Amino acid sequence: MKVMDRIAAFLQKYLAPIAEKMGQNTVLRSIGAGAMGTMPVTLGVMVIAIISKFPYQPWLTFLNDSGLAAHCTQLLQVTSGLMAIYFSVTVAYNYAKLSGQNPINAAVISMASFLILMPQTVANKDGVVMSGFKISNFGADGLFVAMITAVVSAAIYVALMKKNIKLSLPDSLPPMVSDSLSPVIISTTILTLFFVLKVGISYTSYGDVFTFVAKTISAPIMNVGANPWAVIIVYTLANICWFFGIHPTAITSAFLPVMIMTGQENVAAYLAGEPMQYVATKLTIDNMLVGGAGCTLALAAAMLMAKSSRYKSLGRLSILPSVFNINEPLIFGTPIILNPVLFVPMAVIPLINGLSVMGLCKLGLAAAYNPTVSTAAATPKFFNGLFMGGIPLLLLYLIIMVIDFVIWYPFFKVADNAALKEELEGENA
Repeated sequence: MKVMDRIAAFLQKYLAPIAEKMGQNTVLRSIGAGAMGTMPVTLGVMVIAIISKFPYQPWLTFLNDSGLAAHCTQLLQVTSGLMAIYFSVTVAYNYAKLSGQNPINAAVISMASFLILMPQTVANKDGVVMSGFKISNFGADGLFVAMITAVVSAAIYVALMKKNIKLSLPDSLPPMVSDSLSPVIISTTILTLFFVLKVGISYTSYGDVFTFVAKTISAPIMNVGANPWAVIIVYTLANICWFFGIHPTAITSAFLPVMIMTGQENVAAYLAGEPMQYVATKLTIDNMLVGGAGCTLALAAAMLMAKSSRYKSLGRLSILPSVFNINEPLIFGTPIILNPVLFVPMAVIPLINGLSVMGLCKLGLAAAYNPTVSTAAATPKFFNGLFMGGIPLLLLYLIIMVIDFVIWYPFFKVADNAALKEELEGENA
């Protein structure tokens, strides 16, 4: 216990303050809230995404022959495929809201700034340049630009509003009118800055902001973070922090932009009919949270076979929340926090699950993976597998669940036997 106490003291002294600051950081919180804000769009087309790509050949043939497949693809293209434009609105909205300023104005200014940066000419396959927007800039290629634009424009908007740099209007005007007109000076300043930025980069070798961000920011981040090994490292650290009482979202929130980018890259490749690069990465992330951080659904299932009354009751209470990926009852009720018996499974599960997912993907269980299907965080993981890849992907999730159970069970039995011994000694006394 002395070793555990020293580790806990070290993390509480050095890591907890950093994690707390990250958890309170307005930029990270606005990106996270912005991602949640796009859920009505992604969830709203989930049924069509599943139906249009259901892996049954006669059904797919019918959709193609009837022309419905093209309509379904277009629907997914303007929803899941255009996430950058939605992020430019939702991230800025939440940044301003968290800062106590009018979120609608910030959202509209952000979207306008994003569109100002957008190149307005495209070349066809013959090299002929014409007016138009490159659709990929609204999706995966523009996602980092959208997030950066939203944060920067919203930050400038909030800062200038707090300095009261706005039009002075008579009180007789309706609030709706004054709220729209008062930030005209601020919006002019922000839009001019983004226009100057666009013009300035146009004279460089990059040509436009999207190319500049892709080569200098997106590519390095994706090369380092968009692989299963990076996921394993991040979630191992997150689980260890959770074991010592530091909530894992403080760690995983910093990884959120990479998670979003990998998802959008998969969507873009899928809609274009090209191979998806980040299937294993996304499935590794998904299988780090089967039942919540630490994959504790398997632990809740093990508790249903407990011999001690304590864990048998806790298993019955926690199994349903765990199915919906809510594991606070287990984390605090077992407890897992600072329980040396359960440290090993919390620490090794990310590595074992990551390696297992990579191996199962190579065996072809993710061959029918459909990244346009989006589910809420509380959706049971088995439904994720079934909706996103049919029976083969469901089998992958079930195998991961069995592996997690095998990892958790022997350590849980040690805790269960100790609890049973205490109960028997209490009865004898």
